[in-house]
Amino acid sequence: MNLCWEQDSCTIFVNPGLEREKVEPVNSEEVIVALDIPEPSKILCVYQHKEWWTRPSFPESLSGIPRRTQLLLLKYDEYYTAFLAITGEVSRTDLEGHDGRLYLRISTNTAFTEDREIPVMTGARGLNPYECIARAAETAVNLIGHPEILRRCKRYPEIFKGFGWCSWNAFYQDVSEKQILQKLEELRRKQIPVRWVLIDDGWSEADYRSKKLRGFDADRKKFPNGLGGVVRAIKEKYGIPYVGVWHATMGYWEGIEEHSEVFEEVCRDLRKLPDDRYVIEAGREKAFDFYDAWHGYLRADCGVDFVKVDGQSSISVFYRNMKSYGEASNEIQKGLNASAALHFDNTIINCMGMAPEDVWHRESSMITRTSDDFVPDVKHGFREHAIQNAYSSLWARLFYTGDWDMFFSEHAESRQNGILRAISGGPVYVSDKAGASSREEIMKLLHADGSVLKCDDVGVPTEDCLFQDPVKGDKALKIYNRICGKGRRGEDIWYIAAFNIRTDEKETGLTVSVTDIPELKGKDWILYDESKQLAFSLSEKAPYSRVLQPNEAVMLEILPTSDLSLAGVDGKYLMSGCVEQLDLSGESTESVYKVLDEGKIVIISDRNKRPYVTDMSGRKQELIERKQEAETGKFRVYTTDAVQAGTLIRVSVDSKVQCSYSGRGESV
Repeated sequence: MNLCWEQDSCTIFVNPGLEREKVEPVNSEEVIVALDIPEPSKILCVYQHKEWWTRPSFPESLSGIPRRTQLLLLKYDEYYTAFLAITGEVSRTDLEGHDGRLYLRISTNTAFTEDREIPVMTGARGLNPYECIARAAETAVNLIGHPEILRRCKRYPEIFKGFGWCSWNAFYQDVSEKQILQKLEELRRKQIPVRWVLIDDGWSEADYRSKKLRGFDADRKKFPNGLGGVVRAIKEKYGIPYVGVWHATMGYWEGIEEHSEVFEEVCRDLRKLPDDRYVIEAGREKAFDFYDAWHGYLRADCGVDFVKVDGQSSISVFYRNMKSYGEASNEIQKGLNASAALHFDNTIINCMGMAPEDVWHRESSMITRTSDDFVPDVKHGFREHAIQNAYSSLWARLFYTGDWDMFFSEHAESRQNGILRAISGGPVYVSDKAGASSREEIMKLLHADGSVLKCDDVGVPTEDCLFQDPVKGDKALKIYNRICGKGRRGEDIWYIAAFNIRTDEKETGLTVSVTDIPELKGKDWILYDESKQLAFSLSEKAPYSRVLQPNEAVMLEILPTSDLSLAGVDGKYLMSGCVEQLDLSGESTESVYKVLDEGKIVIISDRNKRPYVTDMSGRKQELIERKQEAETGKFRVYTTDAVQAGTLIRVSVDSKVQCSYSGRGESV
């Protein structure tokens, strides 16, 4: 089959009934279609490598494209091509390569019943790879009649704008009320502003050997006051406003225990599998009835504010040879999302659910995990974690904001993990063990009140990193994101998080160019390196280069070029998020900012203009100039003394630059 392009877009339609008749012997579960496309110079695949997760692959030819690929990005001499596999109401499409050709595998998980033409893949080509991916998705969701699944149609949950703590890595399945409250006592003593708590796996009334759910409340041996009791204690004693709980999609990992309390209540909503396990029936009404009963109890009787629902891509495994991918996952996801919307205002973390039959069928929820678990006991576990999240987000961010999982604030890789969460644009939370929380590391990610310093998009690899394996190559992994409207004239401020994750433990080169991010091209910028505390010119003729030591991570801030700029508050990964511009006169000579967090303000000026600080009475205080390692170009970096939160700062750009500030609460 050949592709037919129209206005740099294409769609492949297949009639499974007709295609099956062309193949001997007939396979009742899948159809395979070959496509002839030119061999590209570079290839990136995002493929399903486990039942629940996706990761990248960087094959050297079309023949190396792995099975179950969902996003395929190709580089030709002058343009990019993106192909996106579609999962519909019944079947899913996977891409793969062999014999120098691209193949589409359309499968159902059971016998094919469709005998009509259906869209199975979309494509887009152009100069901007990110736009190609987005255009392919736009075409796909309109073809299947569900544009509402796109991320731009969803709302980010308010709860996850705050910082959280999760019980999982701290206690695993041995979690108890006593341990949770002891940990919260420590966090309060250390003045770590937790805004939500997630009680992860281990709280449920379940048989932990057979892995089956018995009841809707907590295990009374671990939680003697019931789930409602610990939730009330968290909120009333520790002032933490939100509490969430974990549960598995099928109740517990292997379903519902027969003749248990919960079984008797919801047996009408269950299905008995051939191996005698009871799971949720694959019908949206039955699924909704089950989740509505449980979620209603959690919300009304226990005070729970949100849920994390795990094991989602096991739905098609439970229903293998019984229900199609679309039917089983689509129906159960419809019921689950409807209940989460009703009881928790769509505040749900979807987990272990990166199989396409789940990704394409959540209409209202915004958050999904995009990687396997954070693994604190695996040496250099950060490397795979970073790769899965960054590259999987090229696909997942079409539909969701990614949850890049919890981490330890006291750990050999805590800085890498902190920077990764800052660039993610998603929830920020830790799973610190008892006695092991670092306020210093945590507060680099937060405002003083516990709200998260958050990027406004989803972090993805820079353009020059799209086709390189960062653990094997000689370049750093770079992930970019932005904070909108924080520039002096309302422009966006960009961030690049850079990591040396080479497995050979060698130093690596880091180069930043305006070609790394499409929106930077054709303009001049200022790059601030927070680890060096220096500013550099960034333009088409002047890239920025340095060396990263093994396992080193840095955050780079990229601001619009100006004679004088506020980088933000020193010591925060997303510095510009700590200042709020209050006035924009439209002239280049003056801007007014409010400082949102106490700290030293970092100011970048033209090297020929020295800024000053004056209080409201006109008294001047000279800024402290950062020590220069060497000649850094046209900019110098200065800091103020510590400035209180609430202080107003007027930044003036004139032949004699000065910066004046008011006391807390005063107007300028």
